Amino acid sequence: TFQAMLDGNDVVDVYIADRSYGVKLVSTTNPINDPTDLENIFLKTADGRFVPMSTIATLAERAVPPSLTREQQQPSVAITSNLSGDFALGQALTRAEAIATPLLPPGSRIVPLAEAATLGETNSAMITIFGFSLVIILLVLAAQFESFVSAVIIMATVPLGLACAIFALLLSGTSLNAYSQIGLVLLVGVMAKNGILIVEFANQLRDRGLGVREAIEQASTIRLRPVMMTMICTVLGGVPLVLASGTPPSTV
Repeated sequence: TFQAMLDGNDVVDVYIADRSYGVKLVSTTNPINDPTDLENIFLKTADGRFVPMSTIATLAERAVPPSLTREQQQPSVAITSNLSGDFALGQALTRAEAIATPLLPPGSRIVPLAEAATLGETNSAMITIFGFSLVIILLVLAAQFESFVSAVIIMATVPLGLACAIFALLLSGTSLNAYSQIGLVLLVGVMAKNGILIVEFANQLRDRGLGVREAIEQASTIRLRPVMMTMICTVLGGVPLVLASGTPPSTV
């Protein structure tokens, strides 16, 4: 009844000559042109009397959203923004959470959606991939050298390289994004390759009768040039990516 008096109510469709015509129930008396007109609507009670709406209800004006959205079966409000070229998505999400957390009422929380949710899933997946890469490299090295000790010695250089990479990210103000995580995985491979060059040659020198210390010193000296060539080629190969300009992807 209220819908018919306010804006009309679609009640039925009539088909005439294979064409559909909608029938709309509309009140033709006392049109509702103002919210206060709702108080003058008369309702029929159980005893047959007509009473105005104002006797049983009170009208109040307040702002309400035009539509209600839900996320994870809870009422939600979507917030979207465009990021500047030098602002990473991960930094924006952290900043938004820091600003919104003190202002949110009890029981409310922030749920990342779209690309922000994908970023969180990517970070979790990269941690798993990084762990698997360390284990696989360790097993491959142990099988190659037929010695678990040699594999551990080679992998002992990896934490130092990762620490230097993290320090470089902090020094340059770069976020730990998907691309830098991929670079860390590649760094593990490069560090392992350099370790193989030295440990393998040191084992050959020991087979020739040299002592452990002397074999290590000679292997480090002789293999220094191949190791430096590998590192220089790796660094030069990444220079174009570092110097590239333009709008970065949203995951950066």
